[in-house]
Amino acid sequence: VGLDPQTRNKIWDYIFTARKKDNMTIFLTTQYINEAENCDRVAIIDHGKIVAIDTPDNLKKMVGGDIITLRTTDNKRAVKEFHFKFPQGKIKHIGKEIQIETDRGDEFIPILVKTITPRITSLVLHRPTLEDVFLELTGRKIREENNGKIKEEEAPFDLASFLSLFAPLPEEKKEEKEEKIEEEKKEE
Repeated sequence: VGLDPQTRNKIWDYIFTARKKDNMTIFLTTQYINEAENCDRVAIIDHGKIVAIDTPDNLKKMVGGDIITLRTTDNKRAVKEFHFKFPQGKIKHIGKEIQIETDRGDEFIPILVKTITPRITSLVLHRPTLEDVFLELTGRKIREENNGKIKEEEAPFDLASFLSLFAPLPEEKKEEKEEKIEEEKKEE
């Protein structure tokens, strides 16, 4: 169940204020991956096990560079032409879309347009998001059976993975966090 924007913002303001004012740890679970961008640490859980845990920025670095998502009039041909010109290039054909990972997407797009002959019908460039991390680590957007119904899976509860959420931060990150808290106190 979603919230209207005003209520959602009010709740987030309350959470941020409580965290800052009381130097409080807040344990948050969410199905909205974009909300996790606001967290200091994020755990990605798949089948009841933590598959990754780190800061949002570090998790996004795991995915790699920019992601170019495109559709063409002939995706199979476009993928073949891409592989011929860039044999080491990272490309995935997912459904009706092609995804290419590259370090400098803004510079690569003009080269790509000249390389493939099928007409490009859509093209989007974006930096990796936590959703990209989730998809990379779990390998799927949604678990469905062939008939389109969501498959119910028994995900065992993994106590060790859950407890790792409360493990202390590595010393360097702990120092960074303490410095940040001190700066915030000085600002007040």
